[in-house]
Amino acid sequence: MISPKEIWDACGIVDTEYYRQLVEALYQSSIMYKAKTESDINNEARKKRIPNKHVSRYLIRMPAANAIASREPVRLPEYSKVFVGNTSPNTTKEQLYDAFQNIGQISDIFTPIDFKTSSELAALPAKVQ
Repeated sequence: MISPKEIWDACGIVDTEYYRQLVEALYQSSIMYKAKTESDINNEARKKRIPNKHVSRYLIRMPAANAIASREPVRLPEYSKVFVGNTSPNTTKEQLYDAFQNIGQISDIFTPIDFKTSSELAALPAKVQ
């Protein structure tokens, strides 16, 4: 059995939407299914004092080879949003761009405005291709 956290870490996922799409595609392909009820998951998490996403709940079963060959490939979005927090208030958009340019093409950087001070807050919800 595998937990959502293990899937997240093993695949190197950084975007919740990618995780959702992966899990949905595995369900639709009958490769993965949930082996525990929500109640069982909640009870186990409470008993072990761990977050729910750390509780193993999915079973994986490999489909027949001919079923794999006939399937359409899963399409992922063309971009991902990356949210960066806990940065210095003095961080500029240029510094954020420099820090993330090696990940992929950055199509947008948004820094929210602090309405109390009218200054930009250092954060990076950016579209990375």
